[in-house]
Amino acid sequence: RDAGFALGMARGMGSYENAVASTKAELFEALLRPLPPSATVVEVGIGSLPNAPYYALAGKPLDLLGVDPNDSMAKYAASAAKRLTEAGSSLRVAHGVAEALPLASRCADAVVCTLTLCSVADPAQALSEMRRVLRPGGQLLFLEHVLSETDAWLAEQQRSATPLQVASAD
Repeated sequence: RDAGFALGMARGMGSYENAVASTKAELFEALLRPLPPSATVVEVGIGSLPNAPYYALAGKPLDLLGVDPNDSMAKYAASAAKRLTEAGSSLRVAHGVAEALPLASRCADAVVCTLTLCSVADPAQALSEMRRVLRPGGQLLFLEHVLSETDAWLAEQQRSATPLQVASAD
């Protein structure tokens, strides 16, 4: 199941990523540009690293530390990070869950969490952990999909899909 989910996420999110690319680019650039060279950025729920193109917007090498409960994601993340590592950034992926990050307190200059809290058992605990690993003055970039407020049909489809999402996600 984990390997199949990893493959699906690595190959099946292209249309979503294309739709949100300009918004994500603005947000990532605002987060990353002020960071010092080799800043430590933790990505919670790194998955297949669909955010790889946005880390390049930092304009400097980063120490990227991803955390994911699905070990099958690591090979896809490494593949997606190839250009980043060639440009001097580093990538490490640790096995773990958002509610109990396997990281030292105050180890991160920034934390990124995109489309992850919808899949965790305890979102409040996950956010508490993200705060714990941030250094003083560090920032959290948090993006999550939400229920449509403008399209009732879409909102109903989203409600219907929620149990499937929760059951199939890591």
